[in-house]
Amino acid sequence: MGRVVSFFDGLKNAITGTGTNRDARTANHYVSRALGQAEIAAAYSASGLMRKIIRIPALDVVREWREWTGLDANQAAAVFDHEKRHAIRQKVQQVETLRGMGGGALILGLPGEPYNPAPDITGKNGLTYVNVVSRWHLSFEDMQDDARLPGFGEPAMWRIQTKDGQQDIHPSRVIPFRADTTASLAMPATWSSADTFWGESTVQQVLEAVQDNDSARASFAAILHKARSLRLGVRGLYEMLAAGQDSVISDRLQMITLAESIHNAIVFDAGDDEGKGGETITDASYSFTGAKDMLNNFAEFVAAISDIPATRLLGRAPEGMNSSGESQQVDWNKKIRAHQTLDLAPCLDRLDRYLIASAIGSMPPSAAYDFAPLDTPDQEKVAMRFKTQMEGVEKLQNTAAIPDQAFARGLQSLMIEEGYLPELEAALSELSDDERYGIQPDPGADGREVDPDLAGESGSIGSGPLRRAVNDAKPRTLYEDWKSRIEEE
Repeated sequence: MGRVVSFFDGLKNAITGTGTNRDARTANHYVSRALGQAEIAAAYSASGLMRKIIRIPALDVVREWREWTGLDANQAAAVFDHEKRHAIRQKVQQVETLRGMGGGALILGLPGEPYNPAPDITGKNGLTYVNVVSRWHLSFEDMQDDARLPGFGEPAMWRIQTKDGQQDIHPSRVIPFRADTTASLAMPATWSSADTFWGESTVQQVLEAVQDNDSARASFAAILHKARSLRLGVRGLYEMLAAGQDSVISDRLQMITLAESIHNAIVFDAGDDEGKGGETITDASYSFTGAKDMLNNFAEFVAAISDIPATRLLGRAPEGMNSSGESQQVDWNKKIRAHQTLDLAPCLDRLDRYLIASAIGSMPPSAAYDFAPLDTPDQEKVAMRFKTQMEGVEKLQNTAAIPDQAFARGLQSLMIEEGYLPELEAALSELSDDERYGIQPDPGADGREVDPDLAGESGSIGSGPLRRAVNDAKPRTLYEDWKSRIEEE
């Protein structure tokens, strides 16, 4: 957690000129202190806002799961069942939550001893388990520091504490989910430490902002509690305490509060005829003008630091006239998409080589996946998009600028990419190229004559329905048209 602290700041700095080396701000320096496991756990469990900051990204990353391509229907179903069997989606959410708290890892159950390298190829059901551990369960001593060798910047061997003592685990069996490691680039002297390897947790990055917000909220709640209290002034209070009359004071205060609760009135000693000697009771007056704006500013700063939209983090309606919050949600979806691609995908790629082979017995080279969109598009917008695309496709086809085979291939790819027809890709993959793209043999190849009016300039009818340019028709007069019809009859 970074903070600004002042050293040797005093009146001398305050009266010097600003903007020079004698500026009071020159005494400010940033300091950083890594949080320990207990501090991170306390911040996560004690602050509801901190918990949301950690859990929201972890949930949205897996909220819409992966869609496989390059696998037939049976293979895709087998991979889905294997993911469900090992609870991959739930465990990825857990380890992503640990990533926000400083780091976590997946430990793979693969053939061989845990301290030996994992096999490059596994057979069916070769992956026996996938377990989640936090960075605090793992340790290492030596790190690969030779940039000329594979595994640079990673531990040479992991160690885990068990009831039987420390056990070694080879790095090929561990998939670490590291936090923000950017700061480690500026700390070459300590780059081999565990804190540097795992990176800076989200808890540490947002802790100060969350503490300020929670303190402001707690202070405002204390003011509300204090606003309903009475101020009682008792004459001769110290004299009575010194004389040991504590019970007298307690009885008088008890009678005042009892009368307030029973009769909804405050009964107190008004003193003598001149008003002397009695209690003085006043109500505290507080003004809460601007309190809402102040609390909102603290909360908005937390949303800015955590890079989570306020509508998502704080659960409030979008601000501004005609604002639907759609732009904020779009930006958030882009961030989640980037996290899936840049941070999560490399980790899953290390898992998939064993997961798919364990599910179907081998790893098809064509196997690929993509994360489903976070938002379901509006059906009306989808229909309008399909209509617009098909109108464009029809106009493009009428130009006859693209050969039929290439045009059919491109149109099929468009339909598969947009997902308009479910199971289209699987159905087309079962057809031969001749059937899929409507390829026909060249006219005249069997010795038959070809009608030149149908063959066109290339002497070939082409594949599929006949397509001609819109301006290749020969003009005919009404007389010629009428004469041809008479001859046909």
